Amino acid sequence: MSHRSESLFHTRISSLLDIYRLLPSRVISDMAGMRLALGSKEGFIRQILGWREFVRHVHESTDGFRKLPGGKTPTAKAPGDGGYGRWVVEPNVLGMGTYALAGLMTTKPYVSGPAYINRMSDYCTLCPFNPKTDCPFTSLYWAFLARHEAVLRTNPRLRMPMASLGKREASRRKQDQEVYKRVGETLRKGDKVTPQKLP
Repeated sequence: MSHRSESLFHTRISSLLDIYRLLPSRVISDMAGMRLALGSKEGFIRQILGWREFVRHVHESTDGFRKLPGGKTPTAKAPGDGGYGRWVVEPNVLGMGTYALAGLMTTKPYVSGPAYINRMSDYCTLCPFNPKTDCPFTSLYWAFLARHEAVLRTNPRLRMPMASLGKREASRRKQDQEVYKRVGETLRKGDKVTPQKLP
């Protein structure tokens, strides 16, 4: 993730794949023949063959998440324009970003604290918060786990974070909820979250 480019870490071939003007088999074949580091090849091919094709099959088998296993109906409405890109938005937003499908296609919520954001992006260089000391994402992360503790406590992929949540002091858990509340209020007003607006 980078503030310097909207497409730096995103492929520009997605739209061609979406409308079948470019086939995944062709992309993989071309990539396999390139002289690149093995890790780069593997990562790219895994995105096309693994994630992208997996998501396409989930989308098709659930009719765009309208037909879920066991006759369940999603509680959140899928965003998008109804076009070819919608089958990527639905799983990324509903399935990963909000965990609204409760494990249908991902094994855990796609949430993180500031250490991950700092490591995987350059966003923290422009932020008034310090990822190691006062970043609200720390409290937002713990507040998310606490709010959904009943559902997440049995998830084997979250065993360690949930154990750490159980050891978190009551005063810190209370502050996490206060930060969550303040950030929500600030954003709903259309204001910018600054260190001065947080407890």
